[in-house]
Amino acid sequence: MRCTTSATAADYGWIRSSSLFAYGLEGGYTLTLVRGLSPAELLASGGGRATGDV
Repeated sequence: MRCTTSATAADYGWIRSSSLFAYGLEGGYTLTLVRGLSPAELLASGGGRATGDV
């Protein structure tokens, strides 16, 4: 049986207190959390390729 839950805004509250993410969000970057894929699989799914360490 697979247990699934829905993320809520409260799950991402830590971003507001992170200076690293505050800088990224001000600059127009986004953050996407992905579960169940390796970095290489994620890149491949979007048509990308690694050019350095992944």
